[in-house]
Amino acid sequence: MVTKKEVLEHLQTYNCKIKDDAALQKCLELCNKWSLTGEELIDMWLIFCSNNGLEDQGVNLTRLNKMETEMLQKENKSQVAIHETAIADDNTPMDLDISESNILGMYGCNQLLSSSVKRTRSPENEADRTPKIQAMDDSFSSDITMTPVNTPSLRYTTSSQSGRVLLTYGGKVLPTIKSDYRIRVTKFNTPHVPSDAKYMFDTLFNKSSILTFICKSIGERLCDIWNAQEKSDLLLTPQVRRLIQGPFRTWGRISQDPANKTIILQGSEWCIRSKKPPFITLNLQEVQNYSVYPGQIVAVEGTILDNVLNVRKLFTEGYVPLADTPRLREKINIVVAAGPFTTSDGLHFQPLWDLMKNISENEPHLVILVGPFLEQSHPYIKGLKCTYDDCFNRIITRIADEIRGKSTHVVIVSSNRDAHHDVIFPTPEYSTTKANELPNLHLMPDPTMLDIDGLVIGITSVDVLKHLSHVEMTNSTVHNRMTRLANHVLAQSCFYPIYPPFEKLCVDTTLWEKYAFFDRQPHMMILPSDIHYFCKPVNKTVVINPERLTKFHYANISVGPITSNQWIANYVKCEIIQV
Repeated sequence: MVTKKEVLEHLQTYNCKIKDDAALQKCLELCNKWSLTGEELIDMWLIFCSNNGLEDQGVNLTRLNKMETEMLQKENKSQVAIHETAIADDNTPMDLDISESNILGMYGCNQLLSSSVKRTRSPENEADRTPKIQAMDDSFSSDITMTPVNTPSLRYTTSSQSGRVLLTYGGKVLPTIKSDYRIRVTKFNTPHVPSDAKYMFDTLFNKSSILTFICKSIGERLCDIWNAQEKSDLLLTPQVRRLIQGPFRTWGRISQDPANKTIILQGSEWCIRSKKPPFITLNLQEVQNYSVYPGQIVAVEGTILDNVLNVRKLFTEGYVPLADTPRLREKINIVVAAGPFTTSDGLHFQPLWDLMKNISENEPHLVILVGPFLEQSHPYIKGLKCTYDDCFNRIITRIADEIRGKSTHVVIVSSNRDAHHDVIFPTPEYSTTKANELPNLHLMPDPTMLDIDGLVIGITSVDVLKHLSHVEMTNSTVHNRMTRLANHVLAQSCFYPIYPPFEKLCVDTTLWEKYAFFDRQPHMMILPSDIHYFCKPVNKTVVINPERLTKFHYANISVGPITSNQWIANYVKCEIIQV
């Protein structure tokens, strides 16, 4: 059962203010009545606000009642009508025995749908039957789209709200002016996951060695940067339990004791004299401003008393050098959209097709589409009649047709959440048919670092911001939470610095060490998240969360031209726009 605490936590995550206790009680009532989780309720609330043009996303009783009428009740009536039609059409008896039905259920098959395949039908009745599953989009056959033809998506309707600017950073983004300026899209000179990467061969010894090596290398870098900013004559040791009187400096990985919720520092080296494991409880009461999370490598200064390291200072800013200044002679326009690209009430890809139509007309220099395309958790994904690969290739074919013969480059970044692709992170790039291989269509792994005439853009499809928001332990005076979360990624120079990772994210430690870190900080970083969209400069890097196209939001960006020898965030202008 959903609790008040859970609802309030999700509201805080998405910066939605609740007006009174009556509204909170209504949220709980909706969850219980319509069998929603707290996250599903907030997701529906954000869609409701977007559809109704509500810039203030405050939750009150009147709006909740309207949302229930417009979305929950209407959607439920539609589903009931479809279900009754299906029952009325299927009056023939089933010849599937109970044991086979149970076996199908064990493999996640819908027993009613599966059993209907084996029903005995007379030839005369067979000809009169109307297919119950038809295409929503003329470009796709019924093998692709599982939504009834007369049931348009209740969560996506084209309206006068289309094209509305929801957020502006750095000024208005002017429309693309077609010119002879052509960009060159390549991978930045950092390692990227190969398409034939082998994974899930980790051993415990190998994983332990990698974690120790990463802790040591980042810890030493932190201490070097710290010492350059603030000279100190204190003893610097990798042994977090070093038997020493007085203050000293050390480093280690943050973890949390699940029993009593205490913060622990795990070192990279055993202390032979103490004969104890290399971890110690941290006391951060003297630190006025801190923000830590499991997996974070930090440098600390303090003293040990009663097997507790009393921290006086905490240092976490281990930034790597910024990439060289871009060589953009003219302004370039970039469009960024992140999946899922269809709503949860059907496999409608209309938001993606509307976006591609806009791209085909305006011809920006670069389009970045971040997966997933066929989200494995989508409620309709198991109903596809064709293979997942075939469905994905048809999507890519339509995207390729929109840019064929044009100067626009499209970069497609893979996702571990796709039903047709590897479920590992870091994730190899997608594969497609030879017919879709165009010089301006680029399939990239996750994570990836793009080089656009010297402009370096870091991208990952993993929702690292949301994961950080769930595990962060903070006493920070930085009021902008989004800036703080994005800074964690840059400060660790890692696209996914959390350890242990979230349960649903399969991280291969060997691939993570090789491909999830970057040694040059990008000029821009794309971090798609379910958390509210934003665009902010963080340590000279412009971090952009375009949110999800399933929520009908994407980013329109312009960069340059570069007129100096030094990169500044003011070269970037960004708008978050409604499809």
